[in-house]
Amino acid sequence: MNLIVSCLSLFCLLFLCGCETQRRQATAFYEEQVTPSYMPTNFTQQIVPAEVIRVVMLPVSEAHLEESQLCPLDRTLSTELSKTNCFEIISLSRDQVEQSFGARTYTLQTNVPPHFLKTIHDNTGADAVLLSEITTYRVRAPLAIGLRLTLISVYTGETLWAFDDTCDAGLGTVSFGAQRYASTALRASYPFDEKHTILISPRLFFQYVAYEAFKTIRKPSVLCEQKAPAI
Repeated sequence: MNLIVSCLSLFCLLFLCGCETQRRQATAFYEEQVTPSYMPTNFTQQIVPAEVIRVVMLPVSEAHLEESQLCPLDRTLSTELSKTNCFEIISLSRDQVEQSFGARTYTLQTNVPPHFLKTIHDNTGADAVLLSEITTYRVRAPLAIGLRLTLISVYTGETLWAFDDTCDAGLGTVSFGAQRYASTALRASYPFDEKHTILISPRLFFQYVAYEAFKTIRKPSVLCEQKAPAI
């Protein structure tokens, strides 16, 4: 009798656990369906002139990361910007920037040398320069990455486009937006579904943040459209 009671108790416990698991899965599925994706808000609304064709990208700046960590992020930013088909991209290395201007890179918060924009134009034929800075870089879950990007005309020094925002995976809109991005834009590049991996991979999450940032660029050109699927 005791054995029968024990078996029944175990069965009831397993049944209740199964019901709780199904309830949690159903709740998560519902939240994923109804929660909107992250939409950037802190960026300039002005249209970049169609005449701005060639853009020089300076290396990204971050106060606490080693250059060996920053170089892959440089490549990610360059790749994601090129996907918009808005510009011809020229990426300068830190060695090239230092050789020309004396510092490894520059941001809006640093004092650029005299004739900085003119020298870039003379050396590259660029119409604009993109300054990039990582303002937040949290690599433990929930991931959080902040980007400050500024596109500056080499002719006038005018800001043509700017973005300054932080994507925090602790927010539902960012979390679900990143997973939707991974299920579409990353599916062709990786053999496995990166839907959940993106929330624990700083590299993939940085790619998502760069994608969100650059898709806010507005330019009157039929070529200026991202190759990544809409989410």
